[in-house]
Amino acid sequence: MIRIERHDGRACPFLYCDQCGEKIRDTGAAVAAWRAWGGLVSVLHKRQCLAQFEREWCEEPWEICTEELDAHLYYLANNHGVKAERPKRLEWE
Repeated sequence: MIRIERHDGRACPFLYCDQCGEKIRDTGAAVAAWRAWGGLVSVLHKRQCLAQFEREWCEEPWEICTEELDAHLYYLANNHGVKAERPKRLEWE
């Protein structure tokens, strides 16, 4: 989820884990996750939060799709016409 925080008098958007509610401090430690047939996308910490999400929302392991959060944010921005620097780990594509 996205939450707005105030910093130095400014409204700043930050991502929070949809499972535990804690702030995503490192996009490399988080994923975007959704059911294979589409729908809403959740932002989750890897490991425990993702595992809990799978237990609660999926009957079969193949039902969930994930993407590294930094890649997901890059593609999201690009799909909306916002030009951003390609994450280094995507340079081989």
